[in-house]
Amino acid sequence: MRFSGQKRWLNECEIYNYKGKYSYSQIFPEQLGTLDTHATVMKMNPRFILASFGSAVYQFFLYKKRPFDILILFGNINFKDVDQFISTFSPFAGQFWMSYYSAESSQKWNEGYHYDPFAVDEMLSYISCHPNADTAIGFDGNLILHPPRAPLPWNKRFGVYTS
Repeated sequence: MRFSGQKRWLNECEIYNYKGKYSYSQIFPEQLGTLDTHATVMKMNPRFILASFGSAVYQFFLYKKRPFDILILFGNINFKDVDQFISTFSPFAGQFWMSYYSAESSQKWNEGYHYDPFAVDEMLSYISCHPNADTAIGFDGNLILHPPRAPLPWNKRFGVYTS
């Protein structure tokens, strides 16, 4: 299942036509609201929630019992030069898998990115087969899959910064 919202994952539509190991559905949490989104997802009984950075995935961190894994797709990241907004996920460490492209420089939080549907399918297969992984793994060159059991790779904190 994939959340819709702002278009950060620019080629997202390709996943719905992809003939891989998994089938993908889309919901619109901004139309459903928190309670109806949760109820809709629970009725669908997905194996995974696939969400782009900055989406409404935060609401699933409210529920401690989840019958699905969450994979959040990020764009290009250099953790030495990361956007402070990525740290909004810090309070939820250990509750999600994340994927990102290791890069020379980080893109802004609201810039778009592309993901190969094959790579997404392969990452979900890895998550399914290795639920207790504790180290990041590389996929397709600079694509990294980071498990919930591994420490988050950034140290910036969300908030007000003064110089």
